[in-house]
Amino acid sequence: MTPVDEACRLFPDANLLAINVTDEPAFYRAGMRCPLREVHVDPGPLDAEAVFKLEADFTRAVKAGHDATALALRD
Repeated sequence: MTPVDEACRLFPDANLLAINVTDEPAFYRAGMRCPLREVHVDPGPLDAEAVFKLEADFTRAVKAGHDATALALRD
């Protein structure tokens, strides 16, 4: 995980896409100059053991992330 403001510092000319799977907003400075789009992904309840075994919970979480990101990029 890379803080958004650190990514902006390292890649000052980049358009940033922050994928956020928490209920908290991404951390960044108000004066940050990089264009930023933050996508919130709600993977739903996950069983940690199932996720690590690449089972249905993992597939569902990845699909939720993919779908939320694709939707944000269409806007």
